[in-house]
Amino acid sequence: MRTGRFLTAVGIAVAAVVPLSLTAQAGPGPKADAASEDRGADVRVEVFDEERPVGHADVPSRAPQALLKNGRANTAADGDVHEIIKNGEVGDRVDIVFVGDGYTEAELPDFHTDVKEKWKDITDIEPYTTHAELFNVWAVDAVSTDSGVSGDPTADVQKNTALGSHFFCNDTERLLCVDLPRVESYAGKAPAADLVIVVSNSEKYGGAGYSGVGSPVGYDGVATLSSSHDDSGQIAIHETGHSLGLLADEYWYDESRYEGDETDSINTSVYGADEMAQRQTKWHRWLGEESPDGGTVGTYEGASYNAYGINRPTDNSMMRTLGREFNLPGREAMVAGFYRYATPLATDRQTEAARKSIRDPELLKLVDAK
Repeated sequence: MRTGRFLTAVGIAVAAVVPLSLTAQAGPGPKADAASEDRGADVRVEVFDEERPVGHADVPSRAPQALLKNGRANTAADGDVHEIIKNGEVGDRVDIVFVGDGYTEAELPDFHTDVKEKWKDITDIEPYTTHAELFNVWAVDAVSTDSGVSGDPTADVQKNTALGSHFFCNDTERLLCVDLPRVESYAGKAPAADLVIVVSNSEKYGGAGYSGVGSPVGYDGVATLSSSHDDSGQIAIHETGHSLGLLADEYWYDESRYEGDETDSINTSVYGADEMAQRQTKWHRWLGEESPDGGTVGTYEGASYNAYGINRPTDNSMMRTLGREFNLPGREAMVAGFYRYATPLATDRQTEAARKSIRDPELLKLVDAK
C-alpha cells in the first residue's frame, strides 16, 4: 500500500532554464529484456523540473516490455470507468479522462481520491475556476499487478504495471514516460476523451507532456504526473495550455535568436508593443492591462525556446514557469479552447465571464455560435 504523502520537493538538478542535454542525469532508466524489441516510433515530449519546463526529448511511444509483461492484473475491475464529475452530456462538455498506473485493485480507492485532488489543483487556477461547469471528468481503472512506478526512488527499481510508467526515461530522472498504445486502450473506454491525464502511483516528482499525439479516440495530448506530490498537478495545467489553449511555450533554453517571420502562435510575436498596436495583431487588445501573473501586458523578449528576436506577452506566466497564472492573452486562448469543445451554458454568469476573458471578435464567435 502507498505510504504517506511526500511533501518535500526534489527536482532535476538544474540551476536555471537550460538545454535538455545539460539536464542532470542520475543513472540509466529501465532496460528492456531484449535490445531488439519494438519500442514504436519516437514521439516528442516536454520535460519539467519543479519550477518550469526545461526542454524537449524524443522518446519511444512504447514502454520497455520488461515493464509491461504481466503488468495488467487479471481482474474484472480492470478497465472500469467512473464518472467523477458530470456537468453535461458528452459532446456538450470538455471531457477529461484520468487513467491510473501502478495501482493494484486494493488501491483503486486511492486512485479515485487522487483524481479528485488533481482535478481540484487544476480548477484552483483561472480560467478553470470560473468555467469548471464546462467539464466532465472520468476515471478509468487500469489495474496493475505491482504497486508503484519503475524508477521510484532509484533507476534500478522495476515494476510491472498496466501502462509501464517509468522515471529515468531517456536517462532523465524526472521524465515520466508511459506506453501510449496502452494509454489509448484504456482512455478509449471512457465515453469521450478530449484530454488524457495519466496519474502514476508515486511520491516522486515528475511527469511529461505528450503533445499532438493524434489519437483515433479524439484527444491530442497526454500529460503524465505523479499522484502524491503536491506540485505535480501544475504539469497538467501547463500541458492544457498547449492542448486546449493552443498556446506556445514562453520559455527558452539556449541563447539562440529567432530569425523567422511572424509566428502562428497566439502568444508569441516578432513585433514590439508599438508595432503590434499599429498592426492591430496578436494581443494588441490587452497591451497595458494589468495581468494576473504580475505586471502589465506588453512585449517581453524571449519565447518559444529562443532568448532573442521573439516576444511573449508578460514576464512570467504559466507557459513559462509552473505555479504561475495564465496571463490575459493566455486566459483568452484557454476560454476560447474550452468553447471549441463545450456548448456554452445558457447563464448570464457564464456569458459575462467569457466576455470578460475574450476580446477578439473572432474568438467570441465560439461563445455566441453554439
